[in-house]
Amino acid sequence: MKKILFIFSYLVMITCALLINQACQENYEMVDPPLITGTDDLDEEVIIPEDLECYYVSPSGKGNLDGSSWDNAMSADYFRDLLSASSNADITNEKAERLDGKNLYLAAGEYELVKNDAGIKMDYTSYNSSVDIYIEGGYDPESTGGDLSKRDTKRFITSLTRNTDSNAGKTTNSVFQLGNQMNLYFNGCVFDGKYDKETDGAVRAFYSNGINTSLYLTDCVIKNFNVEKAVTTRGGAIFINRGEVFMNNVEIYNNIAGDRGGALMVANGNCQLFMNACTLYENYVTGQWSTAIHTGGKAIMCMNNTTIWGAAGNDDRNIVVNGDGYFLPNFRNTFV
Repeated sequence: MKKILFIFSYLVMITCALLINQACQENYEMVDPPLITGTDDLDEEVIIPEDLECYYVSPSGKGNLDGSSWDNAMSADYFRDLLSASSNADITNEKAERLDGKNLYLAAGEYELVKNDAGIKMDYTSYNSSVDIYIEGGYDPESTGGDLSKRDTKRFITSLTRNTDSNAGKTTNSVFQLGNQMNLYFNGCVFDGKYDKETDGAVRAFYSNGINTSLYLTDCVIKNFNVEKAVTTRGGAIFINRGEVFMNNVEIYNNIAGDRGGALMVANGNCQLFMNACTLYENYVTGQWSTAIHTGGKAIMCMNNTTIWGAAGNDDRNIVVNGDGYFLPNFRNTFV
């Protein structure tokens, strides 16, 4: 009997101890996993809040790097990763939901966006609608909080660049490769390939090859790109294979292609290019045909109040604008 009472008392003590221990434990709130997942090579993981109305970005980042303010600005690496499509459709859709309809404000400085032989591949095929993304440069790097009043695109230059020791062969030799379902807006940004005229380059600024995809460039500069040694040597600054490109007050110069479109290549009937108040100059081809713009069969190009002049090519058939697409200029354009 004593043995039974002892065992019973022992079990009661263990039960009480477990209840007391459980009562003393703290309850911890569950947190979302980091946004940056998959095959990224970032040194640390940052939890980006899901409810941000916009994102603040600076070249090196600040604070906790979550993009919630200038004091916690996202770095160029996290900006690059946020825009890049993942091989995991669920991750890409999460990024699309975070970006859709949002503004990304970029402080002045250089953003090196080509890493591991790849630029930024953007494609939202698996998302339920087109994604609207608005990227604005020209903000004072000394801005704090959510202050957007200190913007001057001439003084505070925001430069999106190719790393000088990098190519982008994995992303069709482009800093930005645009796939399906997006409207991508850049305002007040400089795109700089960092090539000099003596270098045989392999990177352009944009390659557009998307269904339901449009690129809008306003008050931007595209310069120093070179695709003479790329897989596709046409379109030194922009190659449009599918999609629409709209340019307003864009300056494009010192870009080089192997042939057909030292600056712009509008490849075929799946492409449309609209230009207003743009200036193109000193763009080259090392082979023949158009030193500035080339339009392929049934491509559509509309041009208003635009000035184009350029270097002479290396062939008797080189001209500034060439092609067999549909070309609609008005009388205020100038070709030199």
